[in-house]
Amino acid sequence: MMTSLPSFLIYDKGKIGTLRQLEALTRALGLSPETHAFKSAAPWKSLPTWAWPSSCLSSLPPLPQKAILLGGGRHSAWVLKKLKQKNPNLLTIQLFKGDCSAKDFDLLLSPHHDVVIGPNVLSFTGALANTSSDRKAQARDFLGPQTKTLSKPLLGVLIGGPSKTFSFNKDDQKALFEALESWCATTNGSCVITTSRRTPSAFVTELTTWCTRHPSLFLPWEEQQNPLTLPGILEVADHLLLTQDSISMAMEASTTGKPVSILPLHGGSSKFNRFYERFFEKGYGYSYAGTFDKKGSTQNKELLKIAKHIDDSFQHYNKKLG
Repeated sequence: MMTSLPSFLIYDKGKIGTLRQLEALTRALGLSPETHAFKSAAPWKSLPTWAWPSSCLSSLPPLPQKAILLGGGRHSAWVLKKLKQKNPNLLTIQLFKGDCSAKDFDLLLSPHHDVVIGPNVLSFTGALANTSSDRKAQARDFLGPQTKTLSKPLLGVLIGGPSKTFSFNKDDQKALFEALESWCATTNGSCVITTSRRTPSAFVTELTTWCTRHPSLFLPWEEQQNPLTLPGILEVADHLLLTQDSISMAMEASTTGKPVSILPLHGGSSKFNRFYERFFEKGYGYSYAGTFDKKGSTQNKELLKIAKHIDDSFQHYNKKLG
């Protein structure tokens, strides 16, 4: 079993999305790693990683001769590469290759839309996502009582905002309100809504007003928002509506097996196009075009397949070291 060896999780400091993916992976593997947020010191942090000296590793604790290292992000890729060079007995599993090559790691985990190919590359759709059964129960307990009096069915609404790729302009906002109106009118149901740190404040104000006039529960994003808000919505909702701007949000929603509607936004990129082409092809959801599809989506179980492959690789690693 992989739990027979000490494990360490090293991620780029501040990359919370990457950390969440790695935490989902460690849960699936049954690991409880010692976690370290890595950030190189000045002046090196402003330079490409190939220019960094080995002294940048000094902030990390000493590692045992045999251990499992899980990394995530551009900086951690350099860390795992250097540590593996120093000690080939380490098992390195890296999420995103950064400035390194796939061959620098024992296993490289890479989203399909990044188009990274190699014999040790495990490709997956979008982002690694899963929620433990304990956390699902906590999420239900948190949000269940708050939605008890709302008319059913419930539409869970996850709203992002402007980004480098998408604008979330007035037309997008209007389309979102029309979708919410359509749900309430055609199903006699209610909406459970949350926003993100990127959601414009003016739109949040409009949404707050809308919610006072319709059957709904609005949980706006705030700095200290309860971490059970998102998994709670995924648990209690009968159908999910997401804005198009977040790959990780779409993949988390797809783990439920519930119908997932993606609201198109103005903007886009080849990366997002590749992602959604695969997302829809696998049946994880569909593009919202004015009506809500009542049939369920294919449940995303890719994390479990990745974990099984890693576990099989660990058995080979154990035999090699003896």
